[in-house]
Amino acid sequence: MKKSMTTFLLFFIFTISHSYAQYEIQGAINASIGEEHEYKYLGFAPAKLYIDPGVATFTRITSGIKVIWTKEGKHKVALRIGSMEVYNISVTVAGGLNKIYGPTTPTLGVASDYAYVGNTSSGTIKINPANSGLIVERNKSSIKILWNKTGPKTVELWYGTMKIHSLLVNVLEAGIYGSTQSKIGKETEYRYKNGTVGIIKVNPESAGIVTKTSTGAKVFWKSVGKHKVELLGFYDTYTVPVNVTHGIWEYNKDKVSYYGKVGIGTTNPDAELTVKGKIHSTSLDIDGMTHCEEILVDTNVASVPDYVFEQDYKLLSLEEIKAYIKTNKHLPEVPSAKEMAKSGIKIKEMNLLLLKKIEELTLYVIKLQEDIKELKK
Repeated sequence: MKKSMTTFLLFFIFTISHSYAQYEIQGAINASIGEEHEYKYLGFAPAKLYIDPGVATFTRITSGIKVIWTKEGKHKVALRIGSMEVYNISVTVAGGLNKIYGPTTPTLGVASDYAYVGNTSSGTIKINPANSGLIVERNKSSIKILWNKTGPKTVELWYGTMKIHSLLVNVLEAGIYGSTQSKIGKETEYRYKNGTVGIIKVNPESAGIVTKTSTGAKVFWKSVGKHKVELLGFYDTYTVPVNVTHGIWEYNKDKVSYYGKVGIGTTNPDAELTVKGKIHSTSLDIDGMTHCEEILVDTNVASVPDYVFEQDYKLLSLEEIKAYIKTNKHLPEVPSAKEMAKSGIKIKEMNLLLLKKIEELTLYVIKLQEDIKELKK
């Protein structure tokens, strides 16, 4: 009896093993996240395929399942008859696909591109929270987001009701920055903040000249007052208030004014205009007039004609001067009108020459006064 029972059990085990050996699972044993694969079984008895929980989404098809892998690693596709597992295969799922790529520190109001690599027929990119940005463009595997709120957000990849991947982003503040204090004639730089883009203007426009740069703009201020530097951005208008004071240049149509001291040829001006060198004026008529309170010209002792009053100074007689004037039509040593028109007038030289003539004239007056006294005797 024992022999008969043993024989029956061996036959039963052989039969079951032989039956299970007829089953087979067909499908890829190497896959990547987001890829869709079909797995089917071959066998003569009713059976179902199962996968490890939380590693994929799947739908049942005839004699198998359609799987989209959502987690990397080694996973099992198992064939069960009832609750008994009769066969399985191991599938190695690689990462890298179905991850979202894009800027992690975008700027408010700047459109940013986000894309994923994977099953483009199944994935959907979403923003969380949904009201933190506007999707201005959507393609099969990418979107363009115009962010409208600062702070931490996520860009998420979904397959149906399952979230596959999240990209954490921190939306930065937009705008421009630069000095809130400046002076007339000073060029002040204003830079884009966090990669902001847009058009930089001054308000009012007549307050300064704007020169665009790769990082923003430079403003050359022309008038005193409380002005604004404005960035006309993608999403909003950003403003830097600027208080412009006197101190350098002021423009008003065709006139230029300066508040402060100017040195030409010197770094230490001691007056409103200090020139170490010569000044050449091309006109002395009303259109080219120079207007100031005082002009200080450096000189030296030797050039001042006080030598006229020395005992050995040879003073021309009035008869000699009369003859010279009759012939030349101008005083001795003084340039003629033609010479002045051709070569101009050197102010220092001319003033010293006029002083010399006044001193000579004083000597003539003293001599005449002495002659008159002598005649009265």
